[in-house]
Amino acid sequence: MNRPAERMRMFAAVLILLLTSLPAHALEDSSSSRLIQKAYAEKPDLVNYARAQRALVAPMTNGRSFYLYWVPEGSKPPETKILVPLHGEKSDAFEEFRFWHKYADQRRFALLIPQWKLGLADGISEHERLAPYEAYGMVIESLLTYQKYEKGSAVLYGRGEGAELAYGIAALDHRKGASALISGAIVDDGPADLLKSPALEISSGALGLRVFDGIRWTLYCKTLCKETQQTAAWILFHAGQIALFLEEPGKEPGLREDDARLSKILSSLNL
Repeated sequence: MNRPAERMRMFAAVLILLLTSLPAHALEDSSSSRLIQKAYAEKPDLVNYARAQRALVAPMTNGRSFYLYWVPEGSKPPETKILVPLHGEKSDAFEEFRFWHKYADQRRFALLIPQWKLGLADGISEHERLAPYEAYGMVIESLLTYQKYEKGSAVLYGRGEGAELAYGIAALDHRKGASALISGAIVDDGPADLLKSPALEISSGALGLRVFDGIRWTLYCKTLCKETQQTAAWILFHAGQIALFLEEPGKEPGLREDDARLSKILSSLNL
């Protein structure tokens, strides 16, 4: 029996059961449906690429958004590391999947990609986005727990504004204590805005103390290096570890365009 494939089928069956328990109009009119339809209309090649790679494209059960989930063929989720990319403000989940898939396929790690920006759907403010508790509780924690991923198996990647979400998700995961799922994070030109949520809640202690304890952070900056230096100090203050700090103001190419450097970072986080 192909256990990973069987587990994916079981997960899809549970997802269908959850979705069919919702009122029909909730699915038809949901943000997730409009987001997926809009992505297919504007970027059919990216959507078709994800489908060709057998990525699961699934709506969140609250109908607010969707996510992509992909596991290397033949791998077993409990023994597989998983990267959780949080796209930048000018990107989306399908673009992130297209970029990260080659690395995930070569290095045999899974991908879980929430669509956090909701403004792609008609009728929704371009500034509206998922809250950290939604991305964590309804996507990351629920799926990784159901698929029986081991503690510390997840690494976050936050690009630009997506990094803001990563800080909040990491802090929420810390509440699981010894069962925390996240062991590392990569911040790509996305310093924390200490005067806005979720950094403000973290600094106030509202999400607990030492919320980054046990998480190894890699920070990269090309344009916002002064702010990233402040973010590094803030992470250390909240018990995080800085595994690597790449400060390259104005350097071309950026992190995502330098394959050797990105591969080195992934290796340092056991991906």
